[in-house]
Order: sequence, then C-alpha cells, then structure tokens
Amino acid sequence: MTTPSSPDAPASPESNPQGAATGAWRRLVGDWNWQPPPWLDSTVAFLKRQPPRNWLLALAAVIALAFGWHWMHRPKVIPPGALVVSVVAPKLTDYSQTPIVVDDLTLRFTGSAAPISAVGKEPAGLKMEPTLAGAWKWTDDKTLTFKPATDWPVGQHYTITIDPKTGLAPKVHLAQDAFEFDTEPFKATLASAEFYQDQVDPNLKKGVFEFGFSHPVDPATIEKRIEMTLVDGAGTRQPDPRHVVSYDDRHLKAFVHSAPLSLPENGGKLHLVLDA
Repeated sequence: MTTPSSPDAPASPESNPQGAATGAWRRLVGDWNWQPPPWLDSTVAFLKRQPPRNWLLALAAVIALAFGWHWMHRPKVIPPGALVVSVVAPKLTDYSQTPIVVDDLTLRFTGSAAPISAVGKEPAGLKMEPTLAGAWKWTDDKTLTFKPATDWPVGQHYTITIDPKTGLAPKVHLAQDAFEFDTEPFKATLASAEFYQDQVDPNLKKGVFEFGFSHPVDPATIEKRIEMTLVDGAGTRQPDPRHVVSYDDRHLKAFVHSAPLSLPENGGKLHLVLDA
C-alpha cells in the first residue's frame, strides 16, 4: 500500500535567499523593464564586425595614450644636492618718504649658485613676467635682487623662471626653476566715524569719516565709489545728504564730511559706503 505524497511546500526565504532578495527589491522599487537604446545595439554590432587587427590597433593606441599621460605627469626627478630657492616678495612701498622708498625683490638660494665672474653683475638666463623696468643683480653667490625702476603695480601676480644652463654656475641644479609672487594688494580701512556737533551752534550737525589707504588714491575714482545715506528712526530712507571729500598731501587718507544735517524727529542713522 502506498501512501499519497503531499504536495511540495513553497520554498521559504531561508531556503531561497535569491528569491527573497528579488522580492524585497520589487517591494522597494517595483518592476523595471529596461530596453537598450538603438545606438547601443548598433555600436555593439559594429564592434563585433571588426577584425582582430583593428582591436590590436585600438589596444595599442590606448596603451600609447596611457603611457604618454603617465610620462607627462611623472614626478620631477630632483638631482641630489639641488638648491632650493625662496622668494622674498617686495614689501609695501613706503609712501610717507620723499622720494618714496620702493622695496626690492629678493631670491635666496640654499647654496652657492652664481658663476664666480657674475657676482655683482646682472644675471643671465632669468625672466620675469609680466616685465617691469629695473635691474637684476647677483649681490653675492647665493642672492639675486631686482631693483625696480618704478613703483610696483598694485596686486600684480608675477612668474620668474631661471635657466640653470645659462644663469647658474656649472653643475648647479635647482629643485625647481619657476617661482611666483604677488605684490601688495590695495587696502582701504575706515579709521574713524563720528557725529560732529558744533559747540557754538548746536543746530550744526554733520557726519565725519576718515579713510586710510595702502596706496595713493585717485580722487575722481574714490569719489565715484562713495555713497552716503540717511534713514530715520523707523528705517525710512531720507534724501541723501550731500558730502565733500578732502585728502592729505600724499592721498593716503580721505576725509568725508556730510553737509549740515537736519535730523528726523524720531532720530536716525547716517551711513557711508565706499564701494570696492
């Protein structure tokens, strides 16, 4: 007598982990039926039609490109004993002196670099961009200086390159032969801001502002960038007060005076903006 066999039980998630993962994925994102674009099928078909020779040529081209990229970006080999150069950028020109005192640019080498016959003379194989009138000089065998003929431009970026073959003593190598520096940028600071009331005439009230500048300024340029506004105690803008600007002899300071003010009954604030 045979006993009827029971129907197979459905596989549990534990016995079918792949089905469980698929079911979880479908519950999370739903069904997704992706069809490749026509260009992909045509591209694959084109590649399959290519003879082995073309595949070899393509592989050789990829290898050549990879080798060329690696060669161009390989670390620079620094010879043993190569000298390091530090750039001492010029300080801000001293405009308080007459004539003004313009600082030199200095390159310092960690070892003897100048040809013996070149000390005290102008070096060869050196280039600075952008160019600036002036004179280079080996002040000693480890120091190069550049004395500009004029003031340094404001906030200018410079690049210096040295050709060791023509500019340095024989067998002298550099860790790097290109250097960069920047001249001092223009800076404006608000030195003081005060509300002035005349001691004799209490009705005479005005705002007085003082600015200091790192470099001499052009009055026409500065005055176009000044805006003075007046608001009452509720923040409502009032008619802009007129103002006058005066300067010290060297144009390193500017003094801004408002016209006599008629203040609103609810008070107010006087604002001055010097636009960059």
